[in-house]
Amino acid sequence: MIFLVIISFLLDGIFFSSLNSNTLFCPLFSILSILIIYPMLISDNNKYYIICGILGILYDICYANTLFLHFFIFIGFGIFVSFLFRKVSVNVLNTYLIGISGIVLYRLFHALFFVGLFFSNWSLNLLLKSIFSSIIINSIYLLCFYFIAKKIRINLRKKKYKLLKVQKSE
Repeated sequence: MIFLVIISFLLDGIFFSSLNSNTLFCPLFSILSILIIYPMLISDNNKYYIICGILGILYDICYANTLFLHFFIFIGFGIFVSFLFRKVSVNVLNTYLIGISGIVLYRLFHALFFVGLFFSNWSLNLLLKSIFSSIIINSIYLLCFYFIAKKIRINLRKKKYKLLKVQKSE
């Protein structure tokens, strides 16, 4: 589980360093990793929110050069994810729809934050372009990592079941 978060964080760095600063193409792998790991931590919300916060702070320090902006975004997204997964089942379609919703909310929040803070001139057309360009790569990432995480969850359940079976036989 932590492995998936670390890989996502590093992939963000690789993509950020390989893209020029004028591109609208924005990988959001780290924030989507929060969505992917939630089913593994469904019974331990405290640990889940701690991971969200730590990942947000690291994202601020390493990629965004902001202080606590992504900390709050990642915690907020974690709350959003846990709330929605209490209402719907964990499956590929729901995970994908929550992920796309998260991308849209993230890009919208960023636009509103920077327009409000810096009075920058950011049009609705530019916002829509940034959302749609983000959806492509992040959809591929989300679907690939969803199935990897699902395989990990299944293997962990099998190991836990075998361990319980061994303990009962002793």
